[in-house]
Amino acid sequence: MADETRDDMIGAPYRRTAAVWLAAIASAAILLLGIRAFFDPVSASAGFGLPMHTGSETTFVRVYGARNAFLGVVALRLLWLRMTKPLALLFTVATVLPLLDAWVIVSRVGVSVELVRHAIILLVLVVTSASLRRLDAGTRARRDSMRSGGAWSRRETPSSLGGTR
Repeated sequence: MADETRDDMIGAPYRRTAAVWLAAIASAAILLLGIRAFFDPVSASAGFGLPMHTGSETTFVRVYGARNAFLGVVALRLLWLRMTKPLALLFTVATVLPLLDAWVIVSRVGVSVELVRHAIILLVLVVTSASLRRLDAGTRARRDSMRSGGAWSRRETPSSLGGTR
């Protein structure tokens, strides 16, 4: 199986594309948010939008941290393996998370300025997902173009040229 994200397939070095850099930065930020929730759950809860004052109140923050750390590690691994399509799917599915997080905040404290953070996260996830999908589509188009322009395109096989098998 050919590497569909080889530099000659996508037209530019893979790790130099804007989509890859955006995905790397977003993935690292998600991972760091998760790690922060483990080491400092009280301040992480305030950053989330539901400030807590004692460590015993922050159980949900650790769950939030576990979710983010897991998603960040998976995204970085997919990025390292150059698996653009699954990475785009992960970012697409993850767009529901800031919406659910915002719903939790609204249900507990009402509409507040902390919702802006979740709206920004949603925007970053949507832009990252769209740019990864665009990168994947360009890679597929270039690969298909290279296949059809080869020595034996689908129309020109040895048997169609009068040759024998």
